[in-house]
Amino acid sequence: MGKSLNDQSGVKIYPNPSNSGFEIEKAESETIIIKMFDLLGTMVNAPQTANGTSIFIDTKTLSNGVYFLQINRSSTMITQKIVVQHWSMLSAIQKSPSF
Repeated sequence: MGKSLNDQSGVKIYPNPSNSGFEIEKAESETIIIKMFDLLGTMVNAPQTANGTSIFIDTKTLSNGVYFLQINRSSTMITQKIVVQHWSMLSAIQKSPSF
């Protein structure tokens, strides 16, 4: 599984890179607002509000690339770089050596 963010904020984001989506887990059940931006700073999804301790963010409709995830909590804002990398059987076959 990919790397995760787990710092003093008590937030985990995984897997990173992501194929179809990633999970955000937080230590406390609190309301957060989640936004995702591309490298140009354009918001690529509607802001999502999460109230529980876990939320899944779907990335199936995003192009492969680097994005920034912004999590706004009551007292802090966390920004994390995430990578969307869609894998498929076709691309795996095309990359495998031929015999």
